[in-house]
Amino acid sequence: MALLLVVSAGIVLAGVFWYDGFAGHYRREVERQLSAIAELKVDDLMRFRQERLGDARLLFRNGEFRDLVRRFVQAPGDLDARGRLQAWLEQYPDAYHYSRASLLDPRGVSLLSTSSGQDWGATSLIVRSVPAVLQAGQPQFLDFFRDAAEDPPALALLIPIIDDRVPPNPMAVVALGIDPAAVLYPFLSRWPVPSPTAETLLVRRDGADVLFLSPLRFDPDAAVERRASLASTRTPAVQAALGYEGIFEGIDYRGGNVLSALRTIPDSPWHLVARIDQSEFQAPLQERLVVTVAVVVALLLSLASMLWVAWRRQRLHHFRQLADTALALQASDRELKARNAELLRFTYAVSHDLRSPVVTIKSFVGFLERDLAANDAERVAKDIGFIRNAGDKMGRLLDELLELARVGHSLHPPVEMSLQSLVADAVALVAGRIATRETEVVVTRDTWLVTGDRERLVEVFQNLLDNAVKFMGGQPLPRVEIGVESTGPQPVIFVRDNGVGVDVRHQSKLFGLFEKLDPRVEGTGIGLALVRRIIELHGGRVWLESAGIGQGTTFRFTLAGTRRADA
Repeated sequence: MALLLVVSAGIVLAGVFWYDGFAGHYRREVERQLSAIAELKVDDLMRFRQERLGDARLLFRNGEFRDLVRRFVQAPGDLDARGRLQAWLEQYPDAYHYSRASLLDPRGVSLLSTSSGQDWGATSLIVRSVPAVLQAGQPQFLDFFRDAAEDPPALALLIPIIDDRVPPNPMAVVALGIDPAAVLYPFLSRWPVPSPTAETLLVRRDGADVLFLSPLRFDPDAAVERRASLASTRTPAVQAALGYEGIFEGIDYRGGNVLSALRTIPDSPWHLVARIDQSEFQAPLQERLVVTVAVVVALLLSLASMLWVAWRRQRLHHFRQLADTALALQASDRELKARNAELLRFTYAVSHDLRSPVVTIKSFVGFLERDLAANDAERVAKDIGFIRNAGDKMGRLLDELLELARVGHSLHPPVEMSLQSLVADAVALVAGRIATRETEVVVTRDTWLVTGDRERLVEVFQNLLDNAVKFMGGQPLPRVEIGVESTGPQPVIFVRDNGVGVDVRHQSKLFGLFEKLDPRVEGTGIGLALVRRIIELHGGRVWLESAGIGQGTTFRFTLAGTRRADA
């Protein structure tokens, strides 16, 4: 009985500690995922504001445009000046995704306007802000506003046009309207992985309240309409508006418990909340708890059974008792191995089942229902094909996300190896694509040694080579060069190609999750994120250089411990 109590307590404590460890690790992973998504959204919002303010500064400093405004203001009948100004204004909605563009006089009266939108009314916040903008003499960003309760939320840029001759004379204001439903809300609503409750909120402080600036997943009409009192300090949106940044547990606008990551958008009054219902992220924990309890109970029952058999057999002859005990121990060992094997198979099955469900796109389900009702076999087959392709793609995404999550938890002990041997292994893995494109791969003749997990470092070169060949374009003599530059304080490894190159505007996005500059190219967009993760775990950093489209691309990275073989 004493042995039963001691071992039972040990099994229970082991189960508790194991589950607590798993729960803690799982919770940290969820928090890291929320934080990463929040950081990505913050970067997107910062880039959005910077691009818009950049548009304003370019127009504000444009001497040719200022001269045209001067001509038009002095001579409203100048048809040449009017036509050229109209052409300037119309390029902003057409090329830069503004909802409308107008030229207003110092009183806010519209002088010129694009045909894509009506003039702003006399009570509009834009018109009322014109004198203040002219007095400030700098472009200003009008935050989320509604001119009337029935109007959709809007943003605007006001750009003063000032005659720079002495004395300076404010001539007009260019008003550029921005429809957040077209250019801002879509990327806020996207979530990188399937989730029935996760969402991103954009809020700002407004007096004694926090104002929701974006539509809510469960309240689409909340943008610039719904408020929460700053006294509701358990609400994540309130904590964000009060300046708190980090992970926060609280109660959301629906009254449910949520886990959230809170961030402040630099150089703006905006705050961001990335949230998920606790019931959603705790569901896997509950499943794992059931499995853990079942295993512990099974072990306890097995132990109790064995001890009961042993106690009964103590009455038999001493040698028979020893023999029977040995047989019982052997049976116990086999049973424990069988249970462990069963638990392992169950774990894999659970893992497979968690990946199996595929979020079916609503629109295609709707099409399928309609086509089934119409008995249109051809369209039904197409609908099913779309749904199947979406499922296949989501499966690939989950697999690659799992691979990305494993990096850092499954690194092998570091070994020193030559750069040439790593590249040779990577070339062998992508030899088919290289041969198909007849690509020349040139590796430095100098012998360089690197230290790290060989398998992971081969993945780095495999992804970079595959990426270079994939984006070679129509280059008649495709070439990839791999070498090391040692001009700086630390050797820099490079993979250079003469392919299609990368537009300077998009270079900062390439190492993000699911970032693909060309959606027609195969792949999930996670390869370069994996490359960066592996290199950072090896104490290095990675970046790319490209002069632009058609100028080729060079990926450069460092690895701790890189040295010449003769050094």
